[in-house]
Amino acid sequence: MNSLLVVGKKHKIGKIENSGGAIVLFEQLLKDFKEAEIRFDVVDLNYRNYSKSRFIAYIQLVFKLLTTSRGRDKILINGSNPIMIQYVPFLLILKLFFKVKIHVRLFGGKFDSYYHKSNPLKKFIIYSCSSRLDKVFLETKYLCKWFEPFNKSVVWFPNVRERVFIKTMDSYKKRLVFLGHIKEEKGINILLEAMTKLRKSDYELSVYGPVSVSYIPPVAYDNYFQKVYKGAIQSDEVSKVLAQHDVLVLPTYYKNEGYPGVIIEALGVGLPIISTKKVGIQEMVDSECSILIEEQDVDGLVKAVLMINEHNYSQYRYAALKQFSLFDSELVMSKVINEVVH
Repeated sequence: MNSLLVVGKKHKIGKIENSGGAIVLFEQLLKDFKEAEIRFDVVDLNYRNYSKSRFIAYIQLVFKLLTTSRGRDKILINGSNPIMIQYVPFLLILKLFFKVKIHVRLFGGKFDSYYHKSNPLKKFIIYSCSSRLDKVFLETKYLCKWFEPFNKSVVWFPNVRERVFIKTMDSYKKRLVFLGHIKEEKGINILLEAMTKLRKSDYELSVYGPVSVSYIPPVAYDNYFQKVYKGAIQSDEVSKVLAQHDVLVLPTYYKNEGYPGVIIEALGVGLPIISTKKVGIQEMVDSECSILIEEQDVDGLVKAVLMINEHNYSQYRYAALKQFSLFDSELVMSKVINEVVH
């Protein structure tokens, strides 16, 4: 039996193209561990791969964790904020019996908000559990500093991607791309409105990603949205699709935004970034490779698009490729694996 147990949510069987960022990150982690020849076993937390009933799936998952934890040296559980309530308390109980070290990796950049909005009982559980963890891996530097009163064994584990070698054009052709979940909080309506002011300047927009069930394009932009929407794509196609464009535009105001993976993948193929001044995003990019605007600022978005042109485009591209090194999985994972294994 392998001494390391890795726990997290995998792709839904047969639905890879609809996976969220947390699933993509977990699948990438498994791939990186395999390439580093780390021996481990996996417990999948995606209830859709067990049962249509969340309750039945949860019972199955808890039983699986119980039966697979015996004899382990370490358990690394990966997930979004709710795992601190749903699974971590149970794992800490197992720690008492099996003497196993528990590491937690939280995706996203808003665990602080999750904690502050929790009721007193949840806060007590989170604080009590956090102090008993052996290591905590967090996505943003801001959260690492915020978390220290809970547990000082905090490790910065940014969102990472593999470096790809896809040839892109140095010339600027005004091809903009939005790639992510299609919902209002990701700024899609802000982008559609901005494009109505830019289309006369020959800008082209392509939109990729799964459409949220609650999202309906505004009537004024519905026809345009249907024209520019290209559908959902699988994770292994993202870099190739991005490389066919010139600038990534992500005017997100999603409250739980951490380090958007699409920004890293855009940097990896040399795309300048236009996004918003979210705390996590400001940690990811600098003014040499990006232009950041206030949230829900249509005029600011229009101005940002116009600031990138054929004269400065190559400088933005070079800076983007350089910035990617902060999130290169080969470089980051060597440090993380050392923290997990040793």
